Amino acid sequence: MAIQSFGVAGPFRPGYAFQTLAQRPYKDKKDFIERRVKRLLKAGIISALTCMVKADNSILTDQTKEMLARVFLALAEDTKDRGTIVAHGGGKTLIPLALEGTETGKIRTCHALAKIAAISNPEIAFPGERIYEVVRPLVSLLHTERDGIQNYEALMSLTNLAGLNDKMRVKILKEKALPDIENYMFEEHDQIRQAATECMCNLVVCKETVQWLEILQRLCLHDNMQIQHRGLVIVYNMMNADVELAKKLIESEILEILTVIGKQEDSPKRQEVIDVARTCLTTAIDLGLIKPFS
Repeated sequence: MAIQSFGVAGPFRPGYAFQTLAQRPYKDKKDFIERRVKRLLKAGIISALTCMVKADNSILTDQTKEMLARVFLALAEDTKDRGTIVAHGGGKTLIPLALEGTETGKIRTCHALAKIAAISNPEIAFPGERIYEVVRPLVSLLHTERDGIQNYEALMSLTNLAGLNDKMRVKILKEKALPDIENYMFEEHDQIRQAATECMCNLVVCKETVQWLEILQRLCLHDNMQIQHRGLVIVYNMMNADVELAKKLIESEILEILTVIGKQEDSPKRQEVIDVARTCLTTAIDLGLIKPFS
């Protein structure tokens, strides 16, 4: 909500109060807010906010930090503006705000972090070792009491991070994000479910993911064809990435799943799923892991 200023009361004039109150919301409409945000960004507000946080954190009260969080969240609303925030150091400035302050302030800061991490190159937005400090705030948005948009953007940002390297994937697992991500894979909301599935796709390649084989099997047997297709594509990518990994997959129940799906009759509705399963079986034959079917 935009902050409104109220002047000192003057002599009563008929119709004045009604006119003033009726006009105030007019400038709180979306297009006015967007224009104000653009002007603030152009004026260098990110640098100013960064200086406030860095100057002397001890003089920032929890209420001030909450207000800063509200400002950052509003500035990060438009995806086109997030690059400007990153370029002026806004990404790393948010990290301390996500760890200290009021609960409302921390949640809003975490949400602003998620918006930035979801579409930016994390290594640029959060340079150096600071990138690993972003994980905990993002995982906190996976709690069921958070809003759906917060869940979704947290999953998108964790997907982006999980695609970087094994060290990052291990960090995400150590923050105990896996159970929440798995739960969201069966969420009724399509976008949240797909975001969780994509995140899991990036995590299962990590050797620390003990349950990855069981999760992968569940994906390949899923009733939702989009999720099933994603699971089979993961199997295919893993088989092509590493021979030892391909051998481990074929020695598991994955082979039986691939065989059952691959032997299904051609069907326009399920053809993508069937074709990926057949391609996986062909790859296994080419690697000498199974014999050609008679």
